[in-house]
Amino acid sequence: MTYRFTARAAGAEIDPDGYFTEAGLAEREDGSGFILLFMAGEEVPDDQEVALARPAPRRRPSQGPLAGAEG
Repeated sequence: MTYRFTARAAGAEIDPDGYFTEAGLAEREDGSGFILLFMAGEEVPDDQEVALARPAPRRRPSQGPLAGAEG
């Protein structure tokens, strides 16, 4: 899905405790309308976060769940 808009406001926030940085764009000058937000953690990711961010390996058609099954 593609959404096209003109951003009329932009802002950023750094968490006072240093846990995250957030930046965003808004369609209207008052910050309303369509909003696009970006957030990044400031800490080094743990093993679970790394595993969740890693894309699943692609399967070739021959590696499907029925690969090698007798028909």
